[in-house]
Amino acid sequence: YLYGSMLLGALIGAIFQTPLTTIVGGFSGAFIVWIWLQGQRERYQEKIEAQTEQMIQTVAIVYGLNRNLAQALEEAYRDADEPLKGMLGRFVQEYRAGRPLKECLEEMEKQLPVACFKMFSSVLQVVERSGGDAAETMKNVADIVNKNRFLRQELKSELASVKQENRINVALGLLILIIFRFMITDQYMMLANNILGQILIGGMLTYMVYSIYQVNKLTRI
Repeated sequence: YLYGSMLLGALIGAIFQTPLTTIVGGFSGAFIVWIWLQGQRERYQEKIEAQTEQMIQTVAIVYGLNRNLAQALEEAYRDADEPLKGMLGRFVQEYRAGRPLKECLEEMEKQLPVACFKMFSSVLQVVERSGGDAAETMKNVADIVNKNRFLRQELKSELASVKQENRINVALGLLILIIFRFMITDQYMMLANNILGQILIGGMLTYMVYSIYQVNKLTRI
């Protein structure tokens, strides 16, 4: 993917017939691959967050019915999908084998860097130390997680339109450059044969790619 994208970027840069745009195109291709990998990581994080939120809801509901944490965790394990299912399966197995809850939670926190699970883990540890019925506390945590999830979904839908507008603007900018290159060839070549013109064209291409990164960064939740 990396070398292919760099080659494609360099070929696109070569269309503009300047050494600078060819170099910029190659680096832009590599940069776009990096942006794509960042997007993949963000989608994985979103998936694991959604699974964790559902797990907390299940544990809170089942624990509220039977006051048995192990059974509640097993029920959440049966309902879970990968990749959370594997992590939760090891957690339940070790907890059932007699490993202290605190150690199980701390180990899972390392594998599951999700804010809502850290909050849930802290509540479970406090309840274990103090004793008593944790059903109401778990319900409150689950309610908070649920409200945060809906707020985040609303925000994501609004930010998605911002990303879409950026993609359209980048596509239009590239289209204008291509039209300028092939439809107004004489004026374009006068610009391309000038070092300042090459810097201008290369800078425009660089700005288009960099704007994608900036928008992704600013719209990240």
